[in-house]
Amino acid sequence: MKKILTILGAVSLTTMSVTSTVACQSNGGNWDDIPLNPPLVPFEVKGFEGLDFSSVNAQNDKQTLWNLMFKQIKGIFAGSHWNFDDLHQEVIRNDVDITNTKIDFYRNGTYSVKLFADENNVITIAKQVKTSNHIADKVRTTDLGNIHDTRPKTILIATIFKNTDIIMELDKFGEFFLGEQTPENWNKQIDEEALADKIKINKVNHTITIDTGKLNWNEETNDPAKEYYGTVTLTYNLKPLDGPSKGIVDLETTQDKNLEELPQPTMLQVYMKFITKNLPLINNLEYLSEFLNDVYLTINKTGDKNYEATLTAYDKSKFFEKSVTVTFTSK
Repeated sequence: MKKILTILGAVSLTTMSVTSTVACQSNGGNWDDIPLNPPLVPFEVKGFEGLDFSSVNAQNDKQTLWNLMFKQIKGIFAGSHWNFDDLHQEVIRNDVDITNTKIDFYRNGTYSVKLFADENNVITIAKQVKTSNHIADKVRTTDLGNIHDTRPKTILIATIFKNTDIIMELDKFGEFFLGEQTPENWNKQIDEEALADKIKINKVNHTITIDTGKLNWNEETNDPAKEYYGTVTLTYNLKPLDGPSKGIVDLETTQDKNLEELPQPTMLQVYMKFITKNLPLINNLEYLSEFLNDVYLTINKTGDKNYEATLTAYDKSKFFEKSVTVTFTSK
């Protein structure tokens, strides 16, 4: 429960700086006895006389490994007697040699790359990639555990709870699943199990494949820093609920109707903040997926930064009834 509340509380998307401190204690040993790996040199050139690599900064976090190699470094070779395309290439990612595979330089990992013409002319690059938008790098925990149904918003919230880093791009991930956050897209009727285009469910073997529709990047037409790509397969156990254990929930009994400030006036932000403010209303998250699917939401702007949102229970819901209007502010 504490983990879930932490996730929901992060809906404010406030990034905190965390400092790790390593304490060294004297145990009578010798410093020379402590094994240390040699430092990782971000960029090193041996040979290639006549070429100037002083402009290369392999540690620049905004510089992708692909651009570093195939635009900046390749550009340095242009017009010289060296042919960049003739260089041999060796690539190790996370200590695994991937030279002979189709390499995706945007995937997360620690890379060691060697480009060489011969033993006397060698370029080495060391770079850590942490900005991958491959869906398998976003959804690293693939077992969703027990879920009540296989509706898109149920899968969405279960995936977020199992992969807490996604909370930092909550709206982006939600819209990837279900499209633009409009009532037309998000307020689906409870007895419709219309799946989002990118979610493929196999109910026989209890798997869910998230397919972005983009397997590879075309550098000229796609932006791997902005768009998800690739596929990932999830597993789940289906444990449906027949109805609420304590009777149908009346939304009019909502205690906290002021959601205060939200980062964005979006449907997903309102849902999540409403949940954090009114946990008992959904039986401390027991009816979470039912709430997201059975309760419809509309948002209206009432002032410069002021909004109100109306949450209305679908008339066939077994868990919720009536409606409530809440208020909040947003930029």
